[in-house]
Amino acid sequence: MTKSTPDQLLARQHEIVGNPPRIEELPREQYLDEAMAQWTMLRSNYAGRPLEPGNPDEVPTIFFTMLRRANTWEKLSDLTMALTGQAEIDIRSREIIILRVGWILGAPYEFGEHVTKSREAACLTDEEIKRVTLGADALGWSAYESALIRAVDELKEDAMITDKTWAVLEEHCTSEVLIEIPMVVGFFTMIAYFQNALRLPLRGVNQGLQAI
Repeated sequence: MTKSTPDQLLARQHEIVGNPPRIEELPREQYLDEAMAQWTMLRSNYAGRPLEPGNPDEVPTIFFTMLRRANTWEKLSDLTMALTGQAEIDIRSREIIILRVGWILGAPYEFGEHVTKSREAACLTDEEIKRVTLGADALGWSAYESALIRAVDELKEDAMITDKTWAVLEEHCTSEVLIEIPMVVGFFTMIAYFQNALRLPLRGVNQGLQAI
C-alpha cells in the first residue's frame, strides 16, 4: 500500500468496507450494557482520564460483533489497555507505529480510527500523518521516528528489526520501550487482520484510507 494511487486506495477501501460485514452483530438492546462498559473503558484509556459514557447509539459495531467471543474480546481489550495508556512508549511514537501498520496493511478501519485518535490527542499533525504513509525516508522525520517506521516495515517484511535500525532505537528508548515496539506492531497487525477479514464498517468521522 505504500505506493498506492488514489484509485487503488479507493478500490482497496471498497473491497473491505464497501461490502456488508461478514458476521452479523449481536442484538444491540440485549448487549448494550456490556458493550458500553468496554467502550467507555477503552475510550478512557486512550484519553488518559475518566470519561462519561458515550451516546449508546454511537457504540461501534466492533463491540457487538466481538462479544460473540466475549472472553477473547475481554483479553484483547486488556492487552489494548496494556499497550496504550498503561505502556511505557509515548503516545506519539505509538500512533506513528499503528498508523504505519494500518497503512501498509491497507486496513481502512484501523488507519482511519488512528488518524482521528492522533488528531484528538494532538500528537501528530495532518502533515505528519500524511508523512507516515510516505515512509521512513520522507523529509521531516527525526532519526528516531524514521527508525520507528523502518522497524514496522522490517518486521512486516522479515519478522525482524535489523541491527542498524535497532541501534537507532536503542539510542532513544529504554529497554521497556524496546520490548513494547515489536509488541505494538504485532498486536495492531492482528487487530487489522480481523477488522479487515470481518469487514467491520467505518463509523462516524472515520474515512479509512482516505483520511489523509
